[in-house]
Amino acid sequence: MMKKNSTFLMLLMGTMMVSTIGGCQSTKKASEVTQVGIEQNLVPAIFKVAGVGYQGPSQKEIDKLPVFTVNPTENATKTINKAILEASKSKNGGRVVLNPGRYVVDGLVLKSNVHMLLRAGVLLRADQDDVSKRNQVKQIFEIGTEESLENVSIIGEGKGDARARIKYVRENSDPKKGGSRAFSIGRVQNLFIQNVVIDDEQTRFSGVAFTFKKGDNSKDGCATNVTVDNVEQINASYGYGLIQANTGSNMLLSNLVCSGGVAARIETDNRGREAQIKVGVDNIRIENVTSIKGKCAVYFKPHNLVSGTVTVDGAHSIGSQLCIEIRDGREGGRFAADSWIKNVTAVYTLDAPVHFSGKSSIPNCLLSYFKDDIKVDAENKGVRQGPSIAVIGDYVGQIKIDKASVSASVPAQTEPANTVAARVLIVTKDAYRGKDADKQCGEKAY
Repeated sequence: MMKKNSTFLMLLMGTMMVSTIGGCQSTKKASEVTQVGIEQNLVPAIFKVAGVGYQGPSQKEIDKLPVFTVNPTENATKTINKAILEASKSKNGGRVVLNPGRYVVDGLVLKSNVHMLLRAGVLLRADQDDVSKRNQVKQIFEIGTEESLENVSIIGEGKGDARARIKYVRENSDPKKGGSRAFSIGRVQNLFIQNVVIDDEQTRFSGVAFTFKKGDNSKDGCATNVTVDNVEQINASYGYGLIQANTGSNMLLSNLVCSGGVAARIETDNRGREAQIKVGVDNIRIENVTSIKGKCAVYFKPHNLVSGTVTVDGAHSIGSQLCIEIRDGREGGRFAADSWIKNVTAVYTLDAPVHFSGKSSIPNCLLSYFKDDIKVDAENKGVRQGPSIAVIGDYVGQIKIDKASVSASVPAQTEPANTVAARVLIVTKDAYRGKDADKQCGEKAY
């Protein structure tokens, strides 16, 4: 697994690709296929978009607030939480600035009207030294999980390897034990997160998790007016990834990169102990998200909740199982009828992480590249090495897709079997498994 995805992406931008669109072969640069490496031109700061995302105080207003500075220390949780509390008590709030260096933390509890700035070179390291707590869930930032908050921002400075970073490691070989979250988010109105790298090790849980405030499973218990921009997760587990939105409204998820897992997972769920939950998601706008060697860039599954509008404008995958996957709900679960998807691209490889459940969608002509004996995920034991399946896996047919803006390509240097024509751009069902020679590849394989 590549540990420096920014470098990896920039290299890919100069690689020649072969793309098949409408049956014609053409040559183009990867930069025309997928937009990546955006942090190189980013000036970290609050921005607002009409109708969606963060709508709180402007950057100019925040810059006038008092500053509470914290310097690096190994056991930094109490020190940082004290600065957060002091900032929240100031008139109109305050800024908490972390100077460059290493901080070992466990549970940074945000307060209303607190705006955090992580200087270039900041490393927030999860406190994982206590062996007795190995199977406990670690939280870096807790935002609105215990109390309702408003007007919160966390912005990282720096470019490339100097970007502010959150890091945690896998603590044992057993799945579904322990795990870490960079951001655990409940009830907050106006939240802005930007320019942070989450350095994972295929651990349990997604890096940014949207759920409910403790004890409140209503619309008033979840996040609203949220922007997550220019955030990257490295080495995520296949079944998790960067964003996990179980609930929330008016959310802008933009310029995200995730290697492994899913960049933006919109999966509302009220199964099991959460059966009393009646609130899904609404007005979720996803723009320019990229998956590298993962499950997919965007995953939709409503389970049995009726949610509002979700839109995707720009989703890209490089060596992933799919770029977008849409799965069915149950008992009427669905997203709003005005939901849509456009501008979706995939770069196909033969060594993507593919789950056994996806094997049935691989056409016969590529089935030999699914390697039962090559396990590629520490958390999910069902993931193997296999061929990219398609650009979109639409197993529902509910969300409108602009098919003219869906395209695929392969690396210039690849095996002869790895072609766009061997697959369909949008797969909707299992592949043919008979011996008819005309049904081994492409459209006829389905």
